[in-house]
Amino acid sequence: MSPDPETDAPAFLDFLIDLGRKSPGNVLLVDNDPSSQLISEHRKELKKYFLFLTAEAEINDIGDDKKKTADAASRFGLPVPQTFSFNNSDNDPGKIDIDFPLVLKPRKSHGSLGQYVIKNSDEFIRTLQIINDKKSEYIAQEWIPGDVKNLCNCVTIFDENSQPRGIFSIRKLNVLSSKRIRQGIATYYRSENIREIIKPSIEFLKSIKWQGLAELEFKYDERDSKFKLFEINPRVWAWIRLPMECGVNFPGIYYDLLCGKNVNLVYDFRTGVTYLRSMVDTYSSFYKLRTGEMNILSFSGDLITKYAKALFKPEDNIVEDLPWKNPNMRWVRFYLKKLNEYG
Repeated sequence: MSPDPETDAPAFLDFLIDLGRKSPGNVLLVDNDPSSQLISEHRKELKKYFLFLTAEAEINDIGDDKKKTADAASRFGLPVPQTFSFNNSDNDPGKIDIDFPLVLKPRKSHGSLGQYVIKNSDEFIRTLQIINDKKSEYIAQEWIPGDVKNLCNCVTIFDENSQPRGIFSIRKLNVLSSKRIRQGIATYYRSENIREIIKPSIEFLKSIKWQGLAELEFKYDERDSKFKLFEINPRVWAWIRLPMECGVNFPGIYYDLLCGKNVNLVYDFRTGVTYLRSMVDTYSSFYKLRTGEMNILSFSGDLITKYAKALFKPEDNIVEDLPWKNPNMRWVRFYLKKLNEYG
């Protein structure tokens, strides 16, 4: 097992270099945020041993740092939620020209870790006391109201000349609900050609000279009828099997680009295909049942409907894995350990 790139970056970098020296020429596919930025910062050295495709560090950081994401998108003219960044001396909610509720989130995080949904000024002050001298590592961002289905993603891969070579988009149908996480982790998706986010995503990434994989997350704001960008993930996403099943093989495109093959843009894909992350989706439903957001009839009906679709039309209703398989059992063990924290 490798060292954690988030808590021990030097050891993780040494691990990669040692691995590369022992077996040079392998393809390196980035699958989490901390390692994405670390690899970008050391791309010159790591390219002696590995084949990989990432943006320059300062460009990759636009995806890694949510404040830089908002700033760069705003300069380009892409709508974003209202965003406020802190100095460590900021304790006055009156300085923030954002209505409650708002989201207090780390500038660099993944899976909604460390995020707080703030409903009023008293909660705001208490939360600032919790994060204390780390305020400069956080942003406050407008909470965009609306249904889960207003959450949409565009995913893409760009070659070393900052040209798109694969494009795909989805609508989220359900997200993980827990005491600590709301809307940060999707559990149920549907492939959909959403031109309103595809075109601006591609043009924006071209403008900043992006390279490699990117997942852009939007929410449709019914108040002004705009899709607003709130996050870019510069790495492989958890549901990458869905575009592969729908005709956009991102790992295959990535490999072919690194092998020097001529790759034409792939943008036609099957729509209406669902993808269920079985364990986290079921956990979320149990949480809603416990908190009264669902009753036993809606809980049972929801699960039966999803699995019946997967059983009778599996080509259009993909399940990540069956709940009792080993990858999902890791989720079970994780949430049992975190039950008090996550609910």
